[in-house]
Amino acid sequence: MEQSLRSEKGGKPALPEHPSYSPSGPGKKEKSNGNGSLPRLERVCGKKERSIRKAPSLLITTSGRRSPELHVRRADPDDEGDRAGIMRLWLDNLPHITRDICLKRFEWLYRENPAGPALTWVATEGNEGGVIGCASVMPRQFVIEGERHLGGLAIDFAIDRRYRSYGAALRLQRAVSEQVWESGIGFLLAFPNSAARGVFKRMGYREVGRNWNGARLIRSFGKLRRHLRPIPLAATVGAGVDLLLLIQNRVSLRAAPKGCRVELLDEADARWQQFWEGRSSSIRFGTVHDVEYLRWRHSQPAVRSRMFALFDEEGELRGYLSFTRQGDVLEVRDVQVSSERWFGPLLDRFWQEMYRTKALVINIGLVGTDTMIRRFQRAGFLTRSVEGWAGVLPGPTLERDLLEAIHGEAWYLGEADLDI
Repeated sequence: MEQSLRSEKGGKPALPEHPSYSPSGPGKKEKSNGNGSLPRLERVCGKKERSIRKAPSLLITTSGRRSPELHVRRADPDDEGDRAGIMRLWLDNLPHITRDICLKRFEWLYRENPAGPALTWVATEGNEGGVIGCASVMPRQFVIEGERHLGGLAIDFAIDRRYRSYGAALRLQRAVSEQVWESGIGFLLAFPNSAARGVFKRMGYREVGRNWNGARLIRSFGKLRRHLRPIPLAATVGAGVDLLLLIQNRVSLRAAPKGCRVELLDEADARWQQFWEGRSSSIRFGTVHDVEYLRWRHSQPAVRSRMFALFDEEGELRGYLSFTRQGDVLEVRDVQVSSERWFGPLLDRFWQEMYRTKALVINIGLVGTDTMIRRFQRAGFLTRSVEGWAGVLPGPTLERDLLEAIHGEAWYLGEADLDI
């Protein structure tokens, strides 16, 4: 894999050739990091490569067990070999990262994050071998008891399949948990899948939330036709169900504050900064959503999100959500309100506006507390699945304040924080 893939000229690591792979997209150029290394990486990515597979070099340990010689170190984001090895692991092991966004994602997430560049540790076969595992931390500004703190999200954890039984996962996460505090990060949040959960628990992560997926129907025919036959019967039943959904929404809106208006926008403006400054001091635990962060977040490669905003009768921003649309399906990526009073009205007005566009369903995925999950359920969302696990690893200087805040608040992170 990484240690055995070499370009035919110069012996540097490269991403595999793909007939449709265009790192920059049609008519666009990736920005250089100042020393020209990114264009060189693009040239390497475009060459036809020959994959030469070889078995890991093995050592005989004192116990008699054969194992590869693994070395764990901090990655150098300016090193072509490190970048190519990391991105190859992404493509081989992380399904949500595709060839057409790989390089753009690296620049966007690992260099342009307003909270600071991502920190990455890599495992290699020996000191000079190729990258066979990686684990990263994305710096993220949080608010704890009304004050800003720098935290980190554990992301992009991947191990080459041939090395998964040799302890590379534990060694990588141990290096992260021991060294990350030197960068000023006060705590880590992780959302591992079931295969990796044991590794994070062994590092000392404590469970603080769950992964919940919910849905709120707008029109039922799309669901009913899968289960009811003939189709005319599904259409008839669906019409009745849709009428009930519409009545339910209108009844719910009667309790909302009067005189509200909504806007649909592509980007946050100065009103969002004022909204954030007005509520940040009252947050016990949550992520920073100032304008700088929002503009960076919604520039994510290959994800085009829009913003739906709710204003009171005096024109003050009271809440907003960001969402994407694919066909008739809406995916809510983030929800922010000035107070709980505006939570239901924001979602009800969004439902009403999307009903007019012939959308079928609103989906949402989040990691958070049961209190937050119940809040979405009261707003009309049905549970699709409850799976996964969220853990926190407090740093040496923040443990008590962090744990008190995180256990005592209806907090959550939506897809805008998780889908990176």
